[in-house]
Amino acid sequence: METINKEQYNKLNRLIAKFMDVEIEDDRNICLLPSQIYVEDLKFNISYDWLVPVIKKIHKVIGVKSIDECTTEEWNIYRMIDELSFRTEIDELYLHVVEFIVWYNKQNS
Repeated sequence: METINKEQYNKLNRLIAKFMDVEIEDDRNICLLPSQIYVEDLKFNISYDWLVPVIKKIHKVIGVKSIDECTTEEWNIYRMIDELSFRTEIDELYLHVVEFIVWYNKQNS
């Protein structure tokens, strides 16, 4: 797996924050959660506590579909998300979440 640097993590964490409807002040690089936090302090890539709500939202967004209701790509994405477990290393889990959000954003743009 390719090593991800801090700048790339910031970009991917920002992507996840936007998916979670977190308001981001781009001029100050601050996320407005219950309190203000800098983008570089987001912890989606290192904390299950931060990643679990994202996975729950993904499950809510995708809902339940049968294979007959999906394209092959959709089915593969749904299976990938459905098979995520907390036995999975956080790095792998994080990358699958990012992959889903990138795909989801393309479908909804």
